Amino acid sequence: TYVAWVLPVLFRRRRMEVACPAALVVLFAAAGECLAGVPIAKVQNNEHDFGDVWINDKVAHGFKILNAGDGELEILDAVTHCPCVQVTRLDRRIEPGKTGEVLVQLDSSAHVHGKINQRITLITNVPGDPEVELKFRGLLREYIERSPVGAGFLRVAKDETVQKEIKLTNRTDKPVTLELASPAQVGCFSFSLDETAAGKEWLLRV
Repeated sequence: TYVAWVLPVLFRRRRMEVACPAALVVLFAAAGECLAGVPIAKVQNNEHDFGDVWINDKVAHGFKILNAGDGELEILDAVTHCPCVQVTRLDRRIEPGKTGEVLVQLDSSAHVHGKINQRITLITNVPGDPEVELKFRGLLREYIERSPVGAGFLRVAKDETVQKEIKLTNRTDKPVTLELASPAQVGCFSFSLDETAAGKEWLLRV
């Protein structure tokens, strides 16, 4: 903006043969800004698959960020989109030609059931294209898998009895023992648990 404004003033003064040191200072300062190096952020692989993640486990992955430009790359912020994700290491300044790292940790105890699809948005100082997305996925595995994940009762008429069944499956490689932790009768709800395959499968009736 300074260059476009100063040049006509400078030329007019030259035709009038009048020196303008102040205009020259502004012109050189603006030209210096234009000639400054520009950073370019390149991620070696911006997607990672954790595969099977057992519930309550914590897994981590380091994303490598290459500065392919000729100016210093600054990572100003790392925005997460889930409480289950934390950035445990962040190289905020990366020199030209150098590689930095963003270390991401996933806490599966803070995630819901099923597939994991998360991302982190990096905010950088790259002109015109400041955002970089890092993506990762996985499948949350439970030691005891539920199908369906819960028993939902909609509208039930008075004196009507409705029963729901939940299949429980042991997904570990060792047999386990399950038993009801609560009483078989709680208010208007009753529970029963039957083992259908020794150490591996059960049927919970509600």
